[in-house]
Amino acid sequence: MRRTSGGRGSRSWRRLVASVAERPLLCVAMTFYWLWINLGFQMPVVFRPVVMGAGISVPSQLGPLFASAAAYLAISVWFARSRRTFKSGSFVTAVCVAMSVSSAFIVSWLAFTMAPSGTGGTMILLHESMAGASALLYATGSVLFGASSAFLCIELQRIFGSLGSEHVLFHGSVAMLVSVSAILVLSFVPEAVQCAVFVLAPLPIAPCLLRVRRGFTKQELFGRGVDAELNVPYKLLVTALLHGVSLGVLLGNPLFQSGNRALLACAVLGYAVAAALILAAAISARLSFNTLIYQIGFPIIAVGIYLIATVDDAALVGVSVQLAGFCFLHLVMWGACAFLIKSFDMPASWVIGTSTCLFMLGQLVGGVVSAAAGQFADASDMLDRVNVTMLLIVLGAALCMMSSHNLRTGWGLAKPDTESGLDNAFGRAVAMLASDAGLTKREGVVLAHVARGKNRQTVSEELCISKETAKSHMQSIYRKVGVHSQQELISYLEERARRADDG
Repeated sequence: MRRTSGGRGSRSWRRLVASVAERPLLCVAMTFYWLWINLGFQMPVVFRPVVMGAGISVPSQLGPLFASAAAYLAISVWFARSRRTFKSGSFVTAVCVAMSVSSAFIVSWLAFTMAPSGTGGTMILLHESMAGASALLYATGSVLFGASSAFLCIELQRIFGSLGSEHVLFHGSVAMLVSVSAILVLSFVPEAVQCAVFVLAPLPIAPCLLRVRRGFTKQELFGRGVDAELNVPYKLLVTALLHGVSLGVLLGNPLFQSGNRALLACAVLGYAVAAALILAAAISARLSFNTLIYQIGFPIIAVGIYLIATVDDAALVGVSVQLAGFCFLHLVMWGACAFLIKSFDMPASWVIGTSTCLFMLGQLVGGVVSAAAGQFADASDMLDRVNVTMLLIVLGAALCMMSSHNLRTGWGLAKPDTESGLDNAFGRAVAMLASDAGLTKREGVVLAHVARGKNRQTVSEELCISKETAKSHMQSIYRKVGVHSQQELISYLEERARRADDG
């Protein structure tokens, strides 16, 4: 009797629960990491617009964004030249302490400069009398913030690169839901409490990560891809850049900089929706990275930008929708990076360093452009033009990059759980054959199972289809590929894998 998709969904939920239950401290570490990052970077909680002496308003996130981009770039270049990583547990502790210290510098800077804005939030006024001390606090906090967040992000991805992309989505979505719920609660407490949480949030991360790292060998965490050729994942880098620019345009918008409670509630709602959508689309439906990024993530961002630019009464809804798309895409990109690390044997320092550098640089560029547009006399019209331009870029990129080719440096037909059964070269051969032979999405899934030597009975049970349907798919695959048996298919795939490795 054929089982429904509900059986597949229930198994996905059981895998999620099992993954979190097996490593609960990893989920705790992710929760505090998201809490800290969202308070500092991606929600209107801690940072406020800086009003310069000439009345020019700029997002105060620009300093940490620049420092982060520089830190990720430096880590990538340093690794490419030295092939070294920091392995000691004391380094992780030092990074988390530096995160906390950076928050303390930023909070001290806020105490020097923050004043009521009259719009339900606050703004930062720079006076000449305090410019020197303020600049020192801001610069020190920004540098520490950028460097420490870069190192910790890479350390987290070392672990997820050993576990696989599906576990990134499991832990990332749960942690995101918990962290944004905490931020919503924090919106009702005094700002002094919010700042205290911002300073203290990084400290529990270190003991959690150190305990989690005990479950892996040093080779698993630090040996992956150390001697490998450092391929440049161009598709990943372009996607990360556009992802960052779209967020930066929003961060620099005066609407987002107002920092009122209604805006924060919309932001929290957007992030919560994104985490729920990850659970549904990436985990239960098991869609490919191409589909998740270019057919779901980018279009959601585009809808949010459209609402902000064209529907005045729905601007806050647009913010919520755009942040939902951003967060969804952010989690999927984490999964894609883990996939490249595990399946393509690429080092975390290189994959995360290069991609996140472009992501931060994109935020910086988008924030500067949006802030500059806001200084014109007709600021509203200029911001609408910026948003419409961003809308066209996002939709155009989604159309251009929706491709299953270039699997050596992209994602193609890969899904978040692809790493579980296929090694690097053989897995790429399977995915490329599915594309070259013009297989349907369902046939591609069947091919991945048949390539692992599974018989018709096993395929039908694991995919919740009848044996006759499995037989029909297998015959269609054989016909399109030009083979006559499962063994002939596997031999052909092995030959393609050898040629791919040689070339």
